Amino acid sequence: MTTITTETFLTDLLRGFSHKGVIELRYLDSANKFKGRTWASWPTRTGQVILPDLPPQWQTYYGVALRMGTAGTVGMGGAANCHTTDQLYVDLDLKHAERYGAPGQEVLTMSPDDVRHQTLAMAHDALERLREMGIEPWTIVYTGHGVQILMRLPDVVSHEQTELYNRALSTALGTEFGADISVSDPARVLRCPGTRNLKNLHRPLNVEVWGYAPEAQVDLSALEALTARLQAGRPPTQQSGRARPIKGRKALKTIQAFNTRFTVREILESLQYKKYATHRYTRPGDDASGGDVELRLNKWGLECSYHYSSNDPICGTPGDGHLRNAFDLFRDGHHRGDTKGALRAAEKMLTDEGTDETVAHPLPEENEAKSSRESKGMRLLDYLKEAGAEPWRDSTDNRYLTVKVGGHARHLPLPSEQAREYCYRLFRSHEPRDYISTQMANEILLQLRAEAGFSEARHTVGLRVGRHEDTVYIDLGDDSWEIVQVTEAGWKIVPGYDCPVRFIRPKAMLPLPRPAPGGSVEELRPFLNVTDEGYMMCVGWLLAAMSDLTSFPLLAIGGEEGTGKSTAVTLLHSLIDPH
Repeated sequence: MTTITTETFLTDLLRGFSHKGVIELRYLDSANKFKGRTWASWPTRTGQVILPDLPPQWQTYYGVALRMGTAGTVGMGGAANCHTTDQLYVDLDLKHAERYGAPGQEVLTMSPDDVRHQTLAMAHDALERLREMGIEPWTIVYTGHGVQILMRLPDVVSHEQTELYNRALSTALGTEFGADISVSDPARVLRCPGTRNLKNLHRPLNVEVWGYAPEAQVDLSALEALTARLQAGRPPTQQSGRARPIKGRKALKTIQAFNTRFTVREILESLQYKKYATHRYTRPGDDASGGDVELRLNKWGLECSYHYSSNDPICGTPGDGHLRNAFDLFRDGHHRGDTKGALRAAEKMLTDEGTDETVAHPLPEENEAKSSRESKGMRLLDYLKEAGAEPWRDSTDNRYLTVKVGGHARHLPLPSEQAREYCYRLFRSHEPRDYISTQMANEILLQLRAEAGFSEARHTVGLRVGRHEDTVYIDLGDDSWEIVQVTEAGWKIVPGYDCPVRFIRPKAMLPLPRPAPGGSVEELRPFLNVTDEGYMMCVGWLLAAMSDLTSFPLLAIGGEEGTGKSTAVTLLHSLIDPH
């Protein structure tokens, strides 16, 4: 997340504009009802947008294009009331992206952490796709249930051209990211950063800027090429028929049986697609392609193919790159979209009454078939094993998972948010275009917790301070993961992996300063408004806290108002455990 004020965001939105006008701001109340609009003038004398007073905690939208006139003469909206603009945008709504685990209205019932994580995964993939096209956004706005991506042209263009560009970008992202293809109007209003999304009143979410590069501009040639493909319409393909909706219980059973017996990989290879990588294929006759057919799992865990290129004979119209199972490929590739013909052929193949010679490839090796169907959870377990993750328990049977991050060992409670985040990152490091749900991560962590319960290895756990035999260890809490080792002979700093105490770190923990030789405890005396006896008690309490003794003394501080009680408590606490 990038901390950008609303004023700065709107000022950069209009950077370089010479038009005089206003920014239209619309706001909804906490009941999600439209309450009115207001305006911010542009350009101002300072060159910085000055916002009017907006109702606090309400939802606010801003106009992408500058409106003509002044606050007293602004119309109700529409392209006729907008200046030409250099701004393009796409609106990606998480509730449409089934592969991110939030179909339909379920996004409204998800926890804020799940919404945020799944949206971040979608934004990462969408940004990568845009960059593959040669298009670099200047900002990404998290709306609370999706993202809005803004792009800047080298110059202003007409409303018609703006709408065409917006539609081409939305179509290119299409069903993969839930892009709203109908949203392309230059008069559109989008959610304003720095305000709130109250679509679910029980779970208000902040609208934030996630990516920010105000100097970035779109490569116009890349955009023109994208638009040309949209205007060209559907390219000629080998499909002469049109796939009809599948009806009837018998037909559905045939398709289910076909998808159970045959894999997407078999059908692709029978159609002369060439394997490019483990989960990628290249379309027929295109040896220069980088594998523009990707294998993914749908929401039921069935492996399907996703076709990027509009020139793919299976793809259909540009942007129509939805997932296709084995029967879909069989119907579209071998029977030119004829559903009835494909069903008849499938029935014969399944009953061994006949063989379709177009699918003459043998079944894949048993291990390969198993690999293609294994669940994400099993793959995640394999990735954890490869990364050296170790489940274990302490002397009181608390369970933990040790992982390696940046060359350092980290010890995470099982289950915990920290462990889930590690699973998210580890899975996406191996499969950057896929995602595991929170439910799946929790199931894997519970399985690891059970494994830790049977582990014979028991280790000492420390929180900031830990003791092993006659040695005290103090976790500095910084990114080096180094530990202070204290013995009767003195102290020294040792690497974390050499420490027999396994330290855990709550999120709120802050680092201690690195110790330096010299100094005296008497340097603390002037900062405490206590008697000499009280000072000795304070020092004794500090030593006890840093020695990890099992008997913990309590420090009671009293005094009249203004004697520095709060200051003393804050100072003593910051010396041993800042957070």
